[in-house]
Amino acid sequence: MGSFKKKKKRFFDTLIQSSSGNYVRPKDEMMYKRLIERVQCGVYIADEKGIIFYVNSALVSMLGYNTKSEILERPLTDVLYGAPNHEESFYDEMDELGFVRDYEILAQNAQGEEIHLIVTSHYIREGEGKIKGIEGIVYDRTKSKKMQEMVIKEKHKLEEILDLGEKVTLIRNLDELIEFIVKRVAGILEARVCSIMLVDEKTGRLMISGAFGLEQNIVEESAVEIGEQISGVVAKDLNPLLVKNIEYDERFKRANRPHYRNHSFIVVPITLGDELLGVINVADKISEGAMIKTFDEIDLKILVSIAREIAVSIDNVKVIEDLNLQTVTDPLTRIYNYRKFSDSLEHEVRRLRRIKGNLCVMMMDLDEFKSYNDTFGHLEGDILLRGIGEILRKSLRDTDIVCRYAGDEFVIVLPDTDISGVKESAVKVIKTVNEFQFKRQVSVSVGCAQYQEGMTSNELMLKADKALYEAKNKGKNQFYIIE
Repeated sequence: MGSFKKKKKRFFDTLIQSSSGNYVRPKDEMMYKRLIERVQCGVYIADEKGIIFYVNSALVSMLGYNTKSEILERPLTDVLYGAPNHEESFYDEMDELGFVRDYEILAQNAQGEEIHLIVTSHYIREGEGKIKGIEGIVYDRTKSKKMQEMVIKEKHKLEEILDLGEKVTLIRNLDELIEFIVKRVAGILEARVCSIMLVDEKTGRLMISGAFGLEQNIVEESAVEIGEQISGVVAKDLNPLLVKNIEYDERFKRANRPHYRNHSFIVVPITLGDELLGVINVADKISEGAMIKTFDEIDLKILVSIAREIAVSIDNVKVIEDLNLQTVTDPLTRIYNYRKFSDSLEHEVRRLRRIKGNLCVMMMDLDEFKSYNDTFGHLEGDILLRGIGEILRKSLRDTDIVCRYAGDEFVIVLPDTDISGVKESAVKVIKTVNEFQFKRQVSVSVGCAQYQEGMTSNELMLKADKALYEAKNKGKNQFYIIE
């Protein structure tokens, strides 16, 4: 131990000599030592084998140790140069020049955390230039490096946000818009899960309209009352919510949901003026290695900014969809009009020319509708027509295209339906109309026709019209089928 202290003193004196060019008086040694101990940069001295025998307090703190003894008598390469390529490159430069200036090192501190260091180092030589040791000064650039990386990252996020704003203006379909947004937001905020819940017009509840990273059964079972659960509370209060750990947050203190991997999430209301459209949720910040990452205030600000873009985009798409719907919807019955029927039938016929399949058409009108109008008035006649439209929507499949043809006539396009299928649909419609409580009992006549290969849409309609005539001619309140 005594020899170590002598070696330490001798090399400390050498450090001072190499700095000043003159030997210092022994009584000045404490002054220089005190100065080195007080500087913010790290200082080290190692012997000719690279074994450290002096470090100042700043370097101990910089490397995450508690005492100097944890560093002393250890190889310089173990303490400072974690990666082999750093060590090799460092010594190559030292051997060539005798010194290294502003050498960047990506190392790990005592806790295993990544740190960025800048090292300037010299060989200590004596006599004929024989290397007796190494001295060095170390600067910690971790904070500035991380700040630089954060600035670059945030710049990249800003570019993504601007790109998102441009892209959403080009989407004209609500489902496509929601799907695009949840995927992009998950990428921007490095989240495994993102969902958008919109207010359902019929129930007033929040329903998941689109999700990224959630299982389908969770999406389908979603239904949150305004004011209930976390999303419902955010929707009611209209205040964005950042939770870094659900289990320790004083506002909640509950266990995490099993379908989420970590405890951090953000919920932001989507509003347009004073109108609540819904909320957007992000969860499960993607971690780096063993380090669990949580959402922070910057993530919250980004999502609030995106939510404003989402609100405008959703409103624009709804306006466009409403306008498109008006062009193909009958204003009285609120079902499709003749234009939609004509386009749909033509589309299905063209499809069957490419791919073999089944297609049927039903043509229907009300029995004794003129008498109903004369007895109860045109207002009740309009109510009857709306009721028939509602019956057809509820009685038939979602894929069946229900349209008002003209006056009291209706037509239905039934894709992928054969004779037995169209018969079943006709029976169901006739029965439901008979049982519905209008001002008096009402009945309908139905003509059905099946598509045959090579037939045009007009020829198929003529067959259905002929079948309707036969149903009427045979006594009404029944159906007739022409294959």
